[in-house]
Amino acid sequence: MDSLANRLNTDSAGIAYVISGLGIGRLIVLFFMGALSDKFGRKPFVFLGGLFYIGFLLGILISPNLQVAFMFAFLGGIANSTLAQH
Repeated sequence: MDSLANRLNTDSAGIAYVISGLGIGRLIVLFFMGALSDKFGRKPFVFLGGLFYIGFLLGILISPNLQVAFMFAFLGGIANSTLAQH
């Protein structure tokens, strides 16, 4: 957390804000991903979840500021929600 806080020029509260993006992304998308995976099958959503996780992991590394890091954390929450349906 300390190295990420230094990189994004923030404190522990800012990092907690970024981490909350994971939970918010998961909660917002969980219901929709479940319904879509029931309709279209689970296999495409496993692939999609993997792509979202790759975007999250790479995006957090290259985030120039707190807001961009939050958006990538939100994407990580979507990835978690996508894979939670299996």
